[in-house]
Amino acid sequence: MRRRKTMRRSGRVGWKVAASAVVAALLMGAGGVAASAEPASDTSVEKNLALGGTATQSSTWQWLPSATADKAIDGNPDGTLSNGSVTHTDAGQDSWWQVDLGRTATISAIEILNRTDCCQERLEGARLFLSAKPFDTTLTPEQQERRAGVTTYTLGSYAFLRQQQINLPARYVMVQVPGWKLFSLAEVRVLGS
Repeated sequence: MRRRKTMRRSGRVGWKVAASAVVAALLMGAGGVAASAEPASDTSVEKNLALGGTATQSSTWQWLPSATADKAIDGNPDGTLSNGSVTHTDAGQDSWWQVDLGRTATISAIEILNRTDCCQERLEGARLFLSAKPFDTTLTPEQQERRAGVTTYTLGSYAFLRQQQINLPARYVMVQVPGWKLFSLAEVRVLGS
């Protein structure tokens, strides 16, 4: 079963260092339900499954070899590249970042914190994919979204995005930009149980 959704927001937001400083606008959640872009409060058994995962990316920017994929799941939401907690791919065709959660889990929401010091437009049109099976990283985003068992969301170029009401089993989460591009991520939270 394939699903394709679009992530949207109604206002531009920014923050300095802590996720608690994120003042977010509204996003349109899956199924057409308006959802707050404020980081989720921990009132349930929901936890950030990405923290225990293994992150990889298509490449690492040659001018900053420390901007590796694991920076997006280090628990630090700081969006300033020079502070050392942001990923950065090199320019390439259909660049991607992904996390293997280590097991299939029910995903309730995904939060994507973009780089905040510049370049937020690099995520415009990126795809967020969820799957219980590994991704073929040689595929284009268009090919990826046609694979059986892959759920797709389209991202905007904003500082903070929250896709909630997902409620799907997945083990792998991927962000992929179409075309010849590079991009950065400050943090990716995969919330679930």
